[in-house]
Amino acid sequence: MNIAVVLDRFDPDVGGLERWAYELVRWLVGAGHDVHVVAMEFADHGLTLDITPHRFQASASPLHRAAAAERCLRSVRADVVHDLGTGWYFDVFQPQFGSRIAGWRQSVRAEPWYCRPLSVLSPGRRRRYWSRRQLEKRQLGSPRGVIVAVSRLVEFHLRHLHGVDPRRILLVYNGVDTEHFTPARRATDRPVIRAALGLGDADVLFLLAAHNLTLKGAGAALAAFRRVAVADPAARLAFIGRGDSRAYLGAARALGIAERCHFLGFVDDSAKYYSAADVYLHPTFYDPCSLAVLEAWASGLPVITTRLNGAAELATPGQHGCIVPDPRDVQGMAAAMQQLLNAERRAAIAGPARTLALANSSTVNFQRIMRVYESAMAQRAHAGGEPASS
Repeated sequence: MNIAVVLDRFDPDVGGLERWAYELVRWLVGAGHDVHVVAMEFADHGLTLDITPHRFQASASPLHRAAAAERCLRSVRADVVHDLGTGWYFDVFQPQFGSRIAGWRQSVRAEPWYCRPLSVLSPGRRRRYWSRRQLEKRQLGSPRGVIVAVSRLVEFHLRHLHGVDPRRILLVYNGVDTEHFTPARRATDRPVIRAALGLGDADVLFLLAAHNLTLKGAGAALAAFRRVAVADPAARLAFIGRGDSRAYLGAARALGIAERCHFLGFVDDSAKYYSAADVYLHPTFYDPCSLAVLEAWASGLPVITTRLNGAAELATPGQHGCIVPDPRDVQGMAAAMQQLLNAERRAAIAGPARTLALANSSTVNFQRIMRVYESAMAQRAHAGGEPASS
C-alpha cells in the first residue's frame, strides 16, 4: 500500500503526537508499505527510515501550512492520506491533539485564576487560537473522510462541540511500544538513575512527564505532593520534559519542598525514568489519550491521572492506579498518592498495569489503523477516487 502520513514536524522528540507518528511510520515501513511523509520539518534520524520525504513550505499560519500540504500531496498520489492535524486533504483525519475548543477551555482553566484574564484577552494567543479553529472547521466540516478519535473523550467532543456525524468517527486508542517500555529495564536503569538523583531504596519517587507543565497539572501535583511530603519523608517528586519549569521550581521553594523535587528537563530516554520511578503522576487538565500514561503502565507502574485523560478510559481504578475526577482536587490527589506509598499496593498493581499495556501495544494499535485505512480506501473508491478536501 502507498501511504502518505502528514504532520507539521516529523521528529519524535517534539511531543507525543510526533513520537506516535514516528513509530507508526517505522511500523508501516517494516510491514512493507511504501510510506511518504509530508511535513514542514524533519529530524535527521527521521530521514534514516526507508521513507520518501516531502517538505512543504514552512509558515506560521496553520491555513497556509494546510494549503502547502495539499499542493504537495496532490503530486504524491497515495492510496491513503493520513493526516494528524496539519491539513484538510485526507482520507483519514486523526486529531491527536483532540478538540481545539476543549483544549483551549481546559488550558485556560489550568492557569492560576489571576492569569486567566490575560490568557483569554491576549491578542497573540487569541489570534493563534482562532487561526487553528478556522483550520479545524475546514478539517471537520468536510462530509468525506474517516475521522479517528483516540478516546471516547475525544469522540464526545467531536460530536458535541464540533457537530461531527458519529457515523464518520472510528475509535482507536493509542498504543505503546511494550518492548522499549518494560519492567525488565528496572534491573539495569533503576539503580543508575536513582543513584544520580540521590535516592535510597526506601524513597518513593513520583514521576510526571510533560512538555506543557501547566496543562498537565504540575501546579496541582506540587500542592498535592506537599501534603504527602509533610507526612512521609521518603516521598520524592521528579519532572521530565521540555516545559519551562522555572515558575514551578519557584512554587516548590515557596511550598518548602524544593529539596524533595527534581526538575530534570528534557531527557533522551524517558523509559529509564519510568524504571527509576515508583508511581506515575499525570493530573492533566486535558489529554486526548496520554502516551506517557501508557508508557508508565508498560513499565509496570501504577498511575494517578484524571477523568480528563482519554487513557483513563482503559483503566480500572484500584487495579491500575487511581483516577481523580478533577485535577484541581488536591486533597483527592494527595490521598491517592498516600495510598501508593505502600509498597505492597504498588506491587499488586504492577502485573495488571503491564497486562493492560500489552493489550494496547503499538502493534495492536497500528493493526487497527491498517483496518481504518482499508475502510477509508473503500469510502474513497465509492466517492470517486479523491481524498476529502475543503
